Amino acid sequence: MDPSGVFHIVFAVLFFNVVALRLYYHYKAQTWKRRNRSDEGPVVPALRILVGVPMMAAVLVYLFKPAVLSFATLSLSPRWRWTGAALTLLSIVLLGWVHWSLGRNFSTELRIQEDHRLVTNGPYRYVRHP
Repeated sequence: MDPSGVFHIVFAVLFFNVVALRLYYHYKAQTWKRRNRSDEGPVVPALRILVGVPMMAAVLVYLFKPAVLSFATLSLSPRWRWTGAALTLLSIVLLGWVHWSLGRNFSTELRIQEDHRLVTNGPYRYVRHP
């Protein structure tokens, strides 16, 4: 297998790890059960659909049919590709640490829930982020 094929597999594994991590913590925090989403207004859900859906579709097209996006290819040396993969792996570890620290306080919405508590462990021990 050529080096770009190996990188493609590593990219897919990293991407699906991020998706699995997010889905796991959404499930654990049961974010779909929280009803009062009217605080967001209509703009945030519209942006999630208008930006998020095409972005996820582009990533999935790249994973399964990379030739379709060949027009957007950026020629990088293997060193830069693997540096990006290593930084992505580090980001996944840090994202997992953040989610683990938040526990049931995890939410995609920026508002106080009924059962919220101030998180002062994990990365929140080092930053003021109530």
